[in-house]
Amino acid sequence: MPRPVIRARIEEAGYRGRPVIKDVFFEVRQGEVLLITGRSGCGKTTLLRSVLGIINVLGGYAKGYVELLGRALSDLSPGELASLISYIPQEPWLGVIGHTVEADYCHALSVAGKKCVIERLRRYGLGESGDHVTYGLSAGQYQRLLWAEAVDKGSVLLILDEPLAYSDKGFRYVARKIVKEFVERGGAAIIVDHDPGFWRDIAADELRLCPIPRAPSVRRPKQGSGEVVVEVRGAWFRYPGGEWVVKGASLTARRGELLLISGPNGAGKSTLLKLMAGVLRPSRGSVVVSGKPIIVPENPLTYFTHPTVREEILGNEDIAERFGITQLLDKPLARLSSGERRRAAIASAITRGHDIIIVDEPTAGLDPWSCAAVLNVLLSAVEEGHTVIAAAHDERVAEVASRVCTVDGGAVSCG
Repeated sequence: MPRPVIRARIEEAGYRGRPVIKDVFFEVRQGEVLLITGRSGCGKTTLLRSVLGIINVLGGYAKGYVELLGRALSDLSPGELASLISYIPQEPWLGVIGHTVEADYCHALSVAGKKCVIERLRRYGLGESGDHVTYGLSAGQYQRLLWAEAVDKGSVLLILDEPLAYSDKGFRYVARKIVKEFVERGGAAIIVDHDPGFWRDIAADELRLCPIPRAPSVRRPKQGSGEVVVEVRGAWFRYPGGEWVVKGASLTARRGELLLISGPNGAGKSTLLKLMAGVLRPSRGSVVVSGKPIIVPENPLTYFTHPTVREEILGNEDIAERFGITQLLDKPLARLSSGERRRAAIASAITRGHDIIIVDEPTAGLDPWSCAAVLNVLLSAVEEGHTVIAAAHDERVAEVASRVCTVDGGAVSCG
């Protein structure tokens, strides 16, 4: 029988003395994949942090034990842990420290004593991105870079927290093949994902931390027929020292519609949203906006201006109930899960009276219940006369969009 790679019993773990999870035990052997599921906020990320031994650094606590290859995790040096375990966090931008893709990739491999072969990035769709500055990467490209580092440095254990939340459809299947090949070579993997069905053909076991209630139905949207409130005319943009990201883009968004911006990772979707929000100005062409826009970025922590949910949504308990965040009102935003933060940020944007709501990946990392809740509130905003512009890979957003504009290689085409 294959030997256990990791054994863990977490008796209790949480923050500020308040437990989030209790009595969790699992074992993953060579060649096995453990899938962890459950509703947003039920402790999946807390469990991973406890297993990794980093929860104390993040202001939390954990009681129990973790063994890696038969040795207590506490007995392993930082260097040994870095070589044996690869971790892709739910928020991939937190895992990158290098100025360029090549610098970050080669640093990760050198720490593990591995030779850096930059050509291997092609497998992850980053073959032409070695000298690309990391601050200009999309969230999906961040995830691809972390995938490359995690697999190529020769670890025995992959710990992946929603590792495909920002990935396009093409890379999702590449990633599953990568995990399958990894475990077939004797590795082990722990994967947190709200889409367990995607992994079940390679997952040996499933751990559900809490039940997911039946998702509410999502109403069908009304087609927007109001006046044009955003018009992009032949816009071009590039970041300093980089190539053109947006190339001659033209599109319009009308009052009372949900416009979806789709396209592969790195196509320029996030940059286009920032141009429409006024965060960036085009190098050429123009963007004309009639209204009060706000952008909710991929990382909601960069949006918030207050410490708690209650303060961020100006005490609006009605919208808190609509978004399913009533129980979070007095919780620090920094302590929320990624999915909870996203719901709170969108709720804040609506509460503050913005009539053009621009959202980057509004449903990334959300379970079916939370996703339906977010989509219903966005559609309610559309029916009330707001304009919602969303960039997303999630097909659930495409199903309710009034129109879809596709970005590919910086160019835009609208259906």
